[in-house]
Amino acid sequence: MRALLILLTLSAGLYLFSESYYRSHISIGGEYRAHFSDLRKEGNKLYEVIKASITEDKFTTDVYLKEEGIDSVSVFHSKGKFLRFKHGTYRYSAQITAEQKADISNLEASEEYGDMLLRSITEEKDILELLYLDKHIAIVSRGQKRHISLYVRIK
Repeated sequence: MRALLILLTLSAGLYLFSESYYRSHISIGGEYRAHFSDLRKEGNKLYEVIKASITEDKFTTDVYLKEEGIDSVSVFHSKGKFLRFKHGTYRYSAQITAEQKADISNLEASEEYGDMLLRSITEEKDILELLYLDKHIAIVSRGQKRHISLYVRIK
């Protein structure tokens, strides 16, 4: 009887340790931030800040977008869930809403803003590939264009 009690205590301790290790080192859950600037196109400057919060299989993001062809910062919010995970690839579904729209002053220079508006019309289903993860950063590749982003864990 005493051996059974010791075995149960060790099992519970091992479970708590593994759960703690998973949450702090392996799980992607947490709050992240990414900053993106694209100065490749002459005369078209793009600045984007993404705040993401992930809990288990659900996530929310806020995207703050300033681009040369729009008159102010636009804000997009998304809420979604991870549908499947296999070999570092997450399939997800999300609904994007435009929280704060901007006026377009130059249609040719507002490509990213137009893309975000189009994505907010229907439910988005896409792929997110996890390239690197530790307890401080995550590097991911997203979508068919394979945009690579570095996210810093802030919480």
